[in-house]
Amino acid sequence: ILGCNYDHRIDVWSLGACIAEICTGDVLFESSTTTGLLATIVGVLGPFSRSMVRRGRFSSKWLLGDVIYERDEEAQSGAAILYPRRQSLHRRLGSPSDSRFLDFIRTLLTKDPRHRPSADMALRHPWLLDD
Repeated sequence: ILGCNYDHRIDVWSLGACIAEICTGDVLFESSTTTGLLATIVGVLGPFSRSMVRRGRFSSKWLLGDVIYERDEEAQSGAAILYPRRQSLHRRLGSPSDSRFLDFIRTLLTKDPRHRPSADMALRHPWLLDD
C-alpha cells in the first residue's frame, strides 16, 4: 500500500491475516478504502516506522508523518484526517488464551517487511513446534 519494496515475506503477512481470519471468522483489517485500511492497520498494530514511511513510494498519498489523511476529490481542495480506532491484536483475535498463538500472529503481521520473518523462520516459531 505504501509502495515499499517487497519480496516473499508479503506472503508471510498474508498468512498471518488468513490464520487470524480463519480462527475468528472475521476480516482482520476490514475497510472499503485504502486510507481506511491503513487506519485499521495502525489502530491494531500501531504506527508505521518513519523509515518505512520514507521508503514508501506512495506514502505521501496517504500519510503526513503519523497522520493518515484522505483527500476530498469532490471538493478538490481539502482533506479529512482519519483517526485510527485503537484495538489490540489480542482483542481482534477474540482474546485467545494461548500467548504463543498471539505472538505467532503478531510476528507474521510485522509491518516492516525488512523485519518480518521469512517462511523458514516462521516455521520455527514455538507455537508451531510445541507438542
